[in-house]
Amino acid sequence: MKNRPRIAALLVPAAAAVLLAGCGGPDGSSAPKDASVQDFCKVVNGLDTSDPKGFAEDLAETGTPKDIPSEARRGFEIMVDNAAEKSISDGDQKKVSTFVAYFTTTCTGS
Repeated sequence: MKNRPRIAALLVPAAAAVLLAGCGGPDGSSAPKDASVQDFCKVVNGLDTSDPKGFAEDLAETGTPKDIPSEARRGFEIMVDNAAEKSISDGDQKKVSTFVAYFTTTCTGS
């Protein structure tokens, strides 16, 4: 569990890179809501910051596990939907941070 803060420190900037990239594309609200934790974590742990569009598309294709808290799911949708945006609102950033915390906790050690 010592790695959680380190992983979170690496993943938060990576999630921001997805948001700041000019990729557009997938629809987060249409993403599956029944992904296995294993498949979800495989996508999250395979983050390639040099290809944020591909990462957003992979997230949208895989979706989230069914037990994800609603605020974290909304953060997932915002992150996928707004990949082309230069900035997001503070409220949306809070939801994205909740998603990052969820996947950091869920996927650490996966």
